Amino acid sequence: YQTLWAFATVQCHAQSLFESLADSACKRDLVSVLRPQELSNSVWAFATLLLYHEKFFRQVAEATLLKRNQLLPQNTANILWAYTKLEVQYWSMLSKGLLSMAAVTLHKYLPQDISVLVWAAGREDELTRRKFLEAVVATCFDRLDHFPPKGLATLTKQLSRMNPTTYPDSDFLDQCIRISARKIGDFERPALLTTFRATIRATMQRQKQGNAKKVNKIPKWTPHEALIIMGSQCQ
Repeated sequence: YQTLWAFATVQCHAQSLFESLADSACKRDLVSVLRPQELSNSVWAFATLLLYHEKFFRQVAEATLLKRNQLLPQNTANILWAYTKLEVQYWSMLSKGLLSMAAVTLHKYLPQDISVLVWAAGREDELTRRKFLEAVVATCFDRLDHFPPKGLATLTKQLSRMNPTTYPDSDFLDQCIRISARKIGDFERPALLTTFRATIRATMQRQKQGNAKKVNKIPKWTPHEALIIMGSQCQ
């Protein structure tokens, strides 16, 4: 499994090798004895090269659920990233189980790992997404400055998808937008466009619901100012 990780790290698309190793692991019942790091690295390697082996991924999902209490935050993030990246829809129980577990231990996760979890949660049903976002809002307000641009964009997008009358905390979304505007020079175009569209969506939803508000706590950036700045950067 170090071989899979090594090949993926250097972007060596050795499909026949990956399939052979996955076939062997499944036939010899080796997946169940893999350590969490090995489970994580294996599916991460497949997803990095956009390769998929149905039986192997099913067995990894089963093993992961059995060993979920042994997973480190990065293991959880890598596994969810891999299954979401490859759009493995048949094992939604894995995603819901890992997100539920992570929601109560988010203080142990690095911002970049939380960003991955938010991205994965965005592919789940509304209830699962809402519960996880509520956990993020409850634990990450003071950590938003440490989120990478892509993570801020993902957070802003997912929060903007929610009904503005039922936000877990509208100040959290405002803060995402303010920090994004302040760091706008660090954003790559895809993350910038995602944030721009999400800011427009959130602003229009608030106006529609009659819940638009002035933010005076931190006057440096308001959502309206962020919208103007992001718009100018997207030209």
